[in-house]
Amino acid sequence: ANGSNEIIQQLLQAFGGPGRTALGFEPSYSMHPLIAKVTGTGWIEGSRDAGYGLSAAAEQVRRYQPDIVFITSPTYEGVCADIAGIAAVAHEFDCVLIVDAAWGAHLPFSGALPDFPLALGADLAVTSTPKCGGSLQAGAVVER
Repeated sequence: ANGSNEIIQQLLQAFGGPGRTALGFEPSYSMHPLIAKVTGTGWIEGSRDAGYGLSAAAEQVRRYQPDIVFITSPTYEGVCADIAGIAAVAHEFDCVLIVDAAWGAHLPFSGALPDFPLALGADLAVTSTPKCGGSLQAGAVVER
């Protein structure tokens, strides 16, 4: 049962490679830095603030200027990152912004919820349909 985790690994393999770097933010599965290393992609571990948010993520993208930015939004705690701000900076440097939205498959279905990452400028978003979308185990969707 790998679901969205498997798709994220495939995306890191597709966009990574020797001489490329990925900036990732916790919570990310421990496998993602390993997959990046296996593909020859440099992994930079970004930092979250004490409230589990990603308020400084855009500044870290500007500082490191990676090829790939990988974030989880919403987090397991339900915190959504400033995806529009992160996307704006990432696109200044032609970074691919991949969002693990495993816990956010329901976001597009209510105006009372935060916008889905694609509506905010993410290049790719992965949802885990068993978590919030109503599917069988190990289901996942990648959207662009």
